Amino acid sequence: MRERDPRNDMRLYTRYALTSAGIWEEKEIRAEYSRLRDIAQKRLQRLGRSEPDSYAYRENVGAYAPARGLTTAQIVDLMPDLARFITAKAGSVSGIRAIRKQTLETLHERGYDFVNARNLREFGEYMEDWRSRRDLHSIGSVEAAEFYGWASENKIDVDRIRADFAGWLSQREQLRDYTRQQNEAGQRVSADMIYQEYDRLQRAEEAKKRAERKAERQRRR
Repeated sequence: MRERDPRNDMRLYTRYALTSAGIWEEKEIRAEYSRLRDIAQKRLQRLGRSEPDSYAYRENVGAYAPARGLTTAQIVDLMPDLARFITAKAGSVSGIRAIRKQTLETLHERGYDFVNARNLREFGEYMEDWRSRRDLHSIGSVEAAEFYGWASENKIDVDRIRADFAGWLSQREQLRDYTRQQNEAGQRVSADMIYQEYDRLQRAEEAKKRAERKAERQRRR
C-alpha cells in the first residue's frame, strides 16, 4: 500500500517520482496522463480561440499525443511538462489576462505609460532584443518589475526607453517592408539577408542619434 496519493502532490509528477517503485503504478501513470491531457486539450482550445499568440499555446499545442499511441516511457517523458502546463498561471486564458493586467499596472506605476494592451507583446519582444544586444541576463520576457529595476540601476530613464522602443518598432516595420518587397520581386529572403538588413537599419539609427546629439551640443554652445 502507498502512503499517499501522488495526485495530491505536484512534486510527484517528476520523471524520478514516476519511475520510483511504490509511488506510481504503470496503469495509474497512463490513466493520469489521459486525465491531464483532457484538461490540457480543453485549455488549448480556449487559448487557440482567445490567445493564439501566447507562449503557453505555442509551446503546448500538439505536444501531447493520446496515451494509446504512446509507450509508458514516452508518457513519463511528457508528464512533467503536461503537469506544469496544467498548473501554471499562464496556462489558461484567465491566468494570461491576469498576468497581463498586473504587468501593465506595474509598468504604469513605474512611468511606462506608453505601454498598453495593444503593444505589450511587442514591448516584451523589445526587452528580449535589448537583452540580447547588450547581453543583459536580468531582463525577462515581460518581467516589468525586473526591467524597471535594471533600468533604474543603470540610470536609463523612461524617455530614453520610450524613444528606443519607438525606434525598434519602426525598424521592425521596415524589416517587414523589406521582406515583403523582396518576396514581391520573386527573391527568396534568407535569414542572413534579414540580419544584414537589420544591421544596416541599426547602423542608420545609430548614425541618426549621433547626428542629433552633435546638433544638440552645437545648439547649447
